[in-house]
Amino acid sequence: MKRKEALEKLSSRRKWKQPTALGTTKACSGGNPCEKCGNTHNQQDKTLLSEFGLRVCLQCKKGFDEFDLITCEDIKKEYLLPEGTIRTLRAHKKPNPRNSSWAPIKLHLRREVVQRCLERWGSFEMLEAERRRRLTTIEEKAAKKRPAGGSSVGQFFKSYKVSSLQD
Repeated sequence: MKRKEALEKLSSRRKWKQPTALGTTKACSGGNPCEKCGNTHNQQDKTLLSEFGLRVCLQCKKGFDEFDLITCEDIKKEYLLPEGTIRTLRAHKKPNPRNSSWAPIKLHLRREVVQRCLERWGSFEMLEAERRRRLTTIEEKAAKKRPAGGSSVGQFFKSYKVSSLQD
């Protein structure tokens, strides 16, 4: 009986590390459940824990888009957030994959980006309306630069005779 109690006591205090290929492990313990699934025995992502304070297991991170990390350029294109708003978000700094001597790349949590986007635009419908408005203004500006008949380059090639080159 004493041996069984001692083993149970030891196993309840023990914390262990389970290695992965990318090094995204966190010591597992019974007191830190995943925020999404509530499982206490899965590996937790150390980047999300250290940078964003989220206790999320690796299975939930892979299964849900809200835990993806995205770049500033993607935020500007997808969610139409300005640079100043992006600077207020928490970020994970990672060495630049193109050149290690360049500035580190900043990755933001999609969950926080979507929350900030909804605060700014109100809804995804309003975001789509703003995206369409910007697209129409770009098209209108491009149309003003072109002559009334269409593309100036296209008109040039249609009116230019090939026979004049052979003379």
